[in-house]
Amino acid sequence: MGMGTQLSVTNKRALRLQFLTYYQEWCIGIVQGTCLQIGQEES
Repeated sequence: MGMGTQLSVTNKRALRLQFLTYYQEWCIGIVQGTCLQIGQEES
């Protein structure tokens, strides 16, 4: 049981890291998209 619990904790940590990386990329994409929209409106 000990090893199973350890594996579960490791998986949760990996999933959280993966989610944060995905969320960060998503936020950057939103910001870049907004900047592009503003730039197009000005020209």
